[in-house]
Amino acid sequence: MSIKVALLKSGEEVISDFKEVYKDDQFIGYYFNDPYVLKLEKYQTVAGDESRHRVKIRFFPWLTLSKEKRILVFADWVVTFYEPVDTVMDSYLNRIKEIEEDEDGEDDQVSVIEEPEVVSDSD
Repeated sequence: MSIKVALLKSGEEVISDFKEVYKDDQFIGYYFNDPYVLKLEKYQTVAGDESRHRVKIRFFPWLTLSKEKRILVFADWVVTFYEPVDTVMDSYLNRIKEIEEDEDGEDDQVSVIEEPEVVSDSD
């Protein structure tokens, strides 16, 4: 299993289990298995005189209208790969486990990391 986040030319950040794809011994791209788009939602909390900027990370199924759980993406569409922080990795793995255990296979929920991290303590 090679779970990473791919930054695509479109600007999307997609977390997935990636596999390299070859055709006639030539590398052509990657299979994205169970891909999810990561979205950051920035917000501000105010308590008295103190203001904090926070961020939530939300997971949305990538290519939501596709029946396929394995999507071929050509190599020229991938800008880079990176290792996600532990909270993102854990949340993704838990989401995949929930889907596999779900009898009807429906993915009708969006996962949210419950404990946002502080981005900045100042305005």
